Amino acid sequence: MDYQKKLISIILFTLFLSCIRARTGQFIYFSDAHLSLCYLPNASNDDECEINSGDAGLFGDYYCNNPFWLIENSAKKMKELLPNPDFIIHGGDTNEQFYHDHFTIIESIKFVNEIFDQYFPGVPIIYTPGNHDFFPTHNSPYYNTPFFTKLSYSLGAMSDAARATIQKGAYYSVNVNNMKIISLNTIMWYKLNDLTEDLDGDIADQLSWVESELESANDHNQGVLFIGHISPGCSSFSLNPSFTKDFQDQFLDHVQDWQEQYGSIILGYLYGHKHCDNFRCGTKDSLHILNPSLNPRKRINSAFRIYNYSDSEKILYDYSQYYNNLRDSNDNMYVTWEKSYNTKESPMNFQNLTCQNYRAWNNKLNDDQTLFDWFVSNYYPKYEPTISCSDSCKKKFLCAQIHLHRDDVEDCVY
Repeated sequence: MDYQKKLISIILFTLFLSCIRARTGQFIYFSDAHLSLCYLPNASNDDECEINSGDAGLFGDYYCNNPFWLIENSAKKMKELLPNPDFIIHGGDTNEQFYHDHFTIIESIKFVNEIFDQYFPGVPIIYTPGNHDFFPTHNSPYYNTPFFTKLSYSLGAMSDAARATIQKGAYYSVNVNNMKIISLNTIMWYKLNDLTEDLDGDIADQLSWVESELESANDHNQGVLFIGHISPGCSSFSLNPSFTKDFQDQFLDHVQDWQEQYGSIILGYLYGHKHCDNFRCGTKDSLHILNPSLNPRKRINSAFRIYNYSDSEKILYDYSQYYNNLRDSNDNMYVTWEKSYNTKESPMNFQNLTCQNYRAWNNKLNDDQTLFDWFVSNYYPKYEPTISCSDSCKKKFLCAQIHLHRDDVEDCVY
């Protein structure tokens, strides 16, 4: 009898552990909507598709900001694919890229969030500010301003603590299930931010706040997902990295320190900004995933992602990427969203999203030109003609994916 009781206890405990391991979820990521409230089909793309006659398509143009109906169409497709996500990440750069003022920026953020609220009522929409979400562009203040206060009330319901840190520096956290999503104001650390480039130390106390959030998450056995707009590392935006860096080094070092101390609970870091499909791996195996944009400007196709994750295992499993071939949509007068690839089912063949797998993938890209060409075809999601990359370009490109510091990238290349 005692043997049977012990056996039953072991079986029940095993089932319990299995349930914990099986606790998974899904979320949607979109970024860089770059909404134009004045977009006009058949306007001139020399004038931002807002005035004069030209060739701007009904659903957007490769040289212009987005009409709101393309953004709404993306939300409709997301709803069709994933009716009940755990949360949605809004990766910043909501405002159009050239005409800025505080009022337009706030209204654009509210407008886009309201579109997604309509399709996903009750689902948390977690926003992180982009460099085009400030006026002047790139210049996030480092102190409480009326703009931060307005921003805090434009993002819907949230905790008092979250609203307070947004008002202080446009950063905050949200708890969903057993995970903490930390939204960073990376524009404070951006090299083009004239307001902070000469500042040392903890700007707006964001670093010390992150430390306290990580400590709390660790104490409560929560997984942590970071979101921001500007990614660390060297630029590969043109597929020919110039070794320019976006992060100021002092802040990049802190990111590496977080990974060293709390890496066991950090799922990864998600960014927008580059309008491309890319990744970075740090020396401490911090995983930085760059997501494509909803805006097709700069000759790319609009795209978004659906991620699978486990807050109990504290890992990102995979993502599926969906894109809209803008040229076909305008020709056919109908938007179609197609699956570009999934990281498990594609040539990537990842079991999960970790630096270990990304580094192995980087080696395969180096050795197999066919795989590299496939990767490049998704860099600007399925835009044709495919962008060419010479051997020199390829070397720089691959080195920029596995190093965050500029000196390390240069050592890798030369």
